[in-house]
Amino acid sequence: MQMTARCALAVATLGLLWTTSAWAQQPSAGPASAAAERQRVELLLSAYEGFPKAADFLKVCDEPGTVMIDIATDPASKPHIRLGALSAMALFPDQRVWDLYLLEIKAGSANPAPRAIHQVLGGLALGFGPRAVPVLRQALAHADTQVRMTAAHALGTVGTQEARDAIRTQAERESDPVVVKYLLDQVP
Repeated sequence: MQMTARCALAVATLGLLWTTSAWAQQPSAGPASAAAERQRVELLLSAYEGFPKAADFLKVCDEPGTVMIDIATDPASKPHIRLGALSAMALFPDQRVWDLYLLEIKAGSANPAPRAIHQVLGGLALGFGPRAVPVLRQALAHADTQVRMTAAHALGTVGTQEARDAIRTQAERESDPVVVKYLLDQVP
């Protein structure tokens, strides 16, 4: 009985692997393929082990940035998939991603317990580098301690002199000793 269950599991796993690899190689062909591309991107975003690279998204989708914007702005998207899309958009930075990130920050600033703003701040640093410093500097003044720490980490990732100066200036103003230590840990 155990051998039969193992064989069934092995057959199911091989079938899934074959289907997934065949699925990823199908060419695009209009609206039906747009839905299929979205499904493939969502599947990559749902991974628990390791975050996909830009090349992974490009294997399953012609315009991953567009698909991720669609996912991130769709109220019906599952929250963890939406947050993954906000993070992964940084791999395909363009003006549309920049504009969406700024809208998310504005929404997060009005929200006392923001979730998406953490992905957005990291995405700004990764996708836009020095261009994002003024936005990240503003996030250092956010009411939420974790958002300030995320902004500091993002500025540390950018690593320019302007980013380091913003971190040091905030460290002088910051009243939370835990945040002060974290801020100073982000600059060499």
